[in-house]
Formats: sequence, structure tokens, C-alpha cells
Amino acid sequence: NYLDRLVQLYEEEKKNGLNFHRALVTPLAVILASPSFLYLQEPNDSPTRRPLTDQELAVRLSYLLWSGPPDQRLQYLARKGKLGNPKILKEETERLLADPRSMEFVRSFTHQWLQMERLDFFQFNFLLYPQFDESMKMAAREEVFQTFNSLLRNDGGLGNLLRSDHVVIN
Repeated sequence: NYLDRLVQLYEEEKKNGLNFHRALVTPLAVILASPSFLYLQEPNDSPTRRPLTDQELAVRLSYLLWSGPPDQRLQYLARKGKLGNPKILKEETERLLADPRSMEFVRSFTHQWLQMERLDFFQFNFLLYPQFDESMKMAAREEVFQTFNSLLRNDGGLGNLLRSDHVVIN
């Protein structure tokens, strides 16, 4: 089984002369790279997928949009089995997005989607642009986040993000 294979990896590393801490590196790397560690998998005895329960849906929705556990209202609706109703699910999604906690979603989604880390690799000519510094780079990044946030909160749609007639400027 899986656990036995991890123990075997550890023991092989020890036999190769590695100390306790170094011998743990390979089995821990296997654990950390495992899909069952990286992705939430709901319990299921069947080989086919099953629909999420309302409680599972509440947790996923909350962690996606707030990076945290569901609040009392979302838990209540899940316990009552109401999140399966598309109208209620839409209302709750909009409620969660309207909450300031959803800015974490906006930042992480936008950062990944637009590969914002590339901004760190741009080289600027400081002789031509002496005012450009790290704070300006952070402000430029925040402008993108706030523009996406504005479109999200005002039903802007994806098309408006790509050809928007406005941006948020710091």
C-alpha cells in the first residue's frame, strides 16, 4: 500500500547512509507532489464521480472565493440542502464575491491568469525613468487587480476586461 511504499523509500535512503532528516526528504516529496495532497478529494467508494453534497459545495465555494471556511449563512444553507438550487447558489456566490474577503480570490486568480510574476523580470532604464521603483511596480500590479475587481463587481464580463474602456489608476 501507499504508506508501506513511503516507509520503504525512507528505509532505502537510510541504507544509503543518509541521516534521519535527509532520509525523510524523498518520501515527503512524494507526499507533497501527490494529487491527493494537492487537490481536495471527496470520499467516494464508487469508481465514477458523484455530485458534491451541499456541505462540500459550501466548503469549496468559500475556500475558492474567500480562502477560508464558510460563514454561518453558507453553513446554514448547506445544512438545509439549499445550495443545490441554482438560484440560491448564484445568490450566495454573488454575496461571497461582494464581501471584502473575496479580494484574495481576485488577487490570486488575476496573478495566475495574467502571469503577473513576469512584471518582476522587466528591466527598466532608471536613467530614463528615475521615478520607477518597487513601490511603483507594486502600484501597477494593484491597478490590474483593482481593474479586474471593478469589472467583477459591476458585471463587466470577460469581454470588457480584454477591451475595457476604463482602468483603475493609482
